[in-house]
Amino acid sequence: MNEQTMRLRRELEDNVRRGKELAARVDDESLSRRPAERSWSVAECLEHLNVSAEEYIGRIRAGLDAAERRPPRRRERLSILGRIFVWFMEPPVRKRLPAPRGFRPAKAPIAREVLLHRYDTLHAELIRLLEESDAFDRSRIKVPSPASDRMRLSVLDAFAILASHGRRHLWQAERAIR
Repeated sequence: MNEQTMRLRRELEDNVRRGKELAARVDDESLSRRPAERSWSVAECLEHLNVSAEEYIGRIRAGLDAAERRPPRRRERLSILGRIFVWFMEPPVRKRLPAPRGFRPAKAPIAREVLLHRYDTLHAELIRLLEESDAFDRSRIKVPSPASDRMRLSVLDAFAILASHGRRHLWQAERAIR
């Protein structure tokens, strides 16, 4: 496995661990309680990460399936767009943006077991895709951004954005607990 794959895997695994730890720290009522009217609860933050992972998984899978198998670059780098997105997503939040419609968590509360099972399963699939993509030149494979039809990201950018996006919403979930 190359250096970027190992780093991104650690970041995704850390996000999974932190999400589970956050959920374990609160009871069911606190899991779903919003700290303020326009803020998300811990459950909503985790469900938003589930929805985002699901969207990216389909796009990355399609990108890998259609890609020409070219050996990976020795040193992979994020694109300028990828670096900007990662910087923007990292906590603490610099600017709040509304989540696109398809990425908003459901209004109805989600059972803890269902929420955490989806969180675990979807992130395990992301990690499998990350490891599979290690055999490709991920900088050349472009996938449409789930946030905007006009934007295309490299597969490497997509994984890095997902990791930083996870940290952003786990930071938000930690604040919801306080």
